[in-house]
Amino acid sequence: VRRLSPPINKRRVAYAFGVVSTLSAAGLLGYRLFVSTPQYVGPESDMRGKTVLVTESTARMSRDILQGLARRGAHLILTSASLDACSTARDKLLRATGVSASRVDCRRLELDSTNSVRRFAAGLLSDYPKLDRAIIQSPSVVTGVVAGNRRPTHDGFEHQLGTNYFSTYLLSRLIWDRLSENGGWLVLVVDTEASSKAAESAAHLPDNTQLALPIDDLNFDHVDKYEPKKAYQRSQWFLTLFAEFQVDQSCTGTIFVNNTP
Repeated sequence: VRRLSPPINKRRVAYAFGVVSTLSAAGLLGYRLFVSTPQYVGPESDMRGKTVLVTESTARMSRDILQGLARRGAHLILTSASLDACSTARDKLLRATGVSASRVDCRRLELDSTNSVRRFAAGLLSDYPKLDRAIIQSPSVVTGVVAGNRRPTHDGFEHQLGTNYFSTYLLSRLIWDRLSENGGWLVLVVDTEASSKAAESAAHLPDNTQLALPIDDLNFDHVDKYEPKKAYQRSQWFLTLFAEFQVDQSCTGTIFVNNTP
């Protein structure tokens, strides 16, 4: 793990190469990506009494982290755009771990709609006065799907930016206070390689010390110049900037920015 900045109180940003990880008071808890049998690598063996939100729960990459958390006693909140798909993932999790069905909740969350994100967050905060962990995964990172013509979200954002950045940003901000007041941790799953490529291609400001945001075509409205890969890379860069900003502005909580190779 390489830290972008030194710890400030309880907050820091870190890059984990090939590992998605989260911290507890006891230490590091993580699972390896793209291996046949992901294993936890830290000492947090008891998650009883902890409520953990995991977005994009139906993705294959989410299976092992969900099973590990369930076996350690966590109460899990799974999300998906399809409740049927979420229920299927929940049933598989229950069969694999043998945990009580009361410990696994399914919620609908459509990341191509900020209204859906707000409804989800409102229901979550109403039903869960305590939230200990939130693992928010960029959908394109966990599915690996970055292709197609330009298409807008319900709010008019380019799809890669809308689902991977704007909705992730919005959800993080909506639940941040609940996490902070309980001493919880926020985990953002980001493709840092893609983020670096977007930053490398960005123009510099006149003083040549800072990068300029591509304001002239932020939303890729010029359809003839649209490249889904570049939109995806930009979404990951913006997520990295958001994580760094949260570290500078927040007094509690921890944000991890994780790389998937």
